Amino acid sequence: CLLSRGLGDVYKRQIILRGYLDIKERRKQTIMNNIDDLVEIYECPLCGGAGILEEDCGSSYYVTCLECGCHSVNIDFKSDDDRLDAAKRTADLWNCGKVISMSPGE
Repeated sequence: CLLSRGLGDVYKRQIILRGYLDIKERRKQTIMNNIDDLVEIYECPLCGGAGILEEDCGSSYYVTCLECGCHSVNIDFKSDDDRLDAAKRTADLWNCGKVISMSPGE
C-alpha cells in the first residue's frame, strides 16, 4: 500500500533524526563535563591566586580570581557547538593578562 510505504519512510527518518540528536546531546555532555580538562587556566596575572572558569547564565564564560576577585571579560556563545571555543577564548584572554581589576583607581 502506498500509504503504509510513505509512513515507513517517515518512521525511518524519525529514527535517523533521533539517532543524530542523541549523538549531538552526548557530544554536548562530553564537552560540558570535560571543559575543565580541555581549557588551561593560569594563575591570576595580578596577585598569583587561583583562577577559575565560570559559566554565566548558560550563555557566556569568564575567568575570575579566587583571591583578589579580578576577572576576564565575558565571552558569549550562542550554541552548544560554540561553547568550547568560547571557553578557550576566555582562557586565552586571562592567560595573557587581559583582566578587569576590582581595585579602586585601576
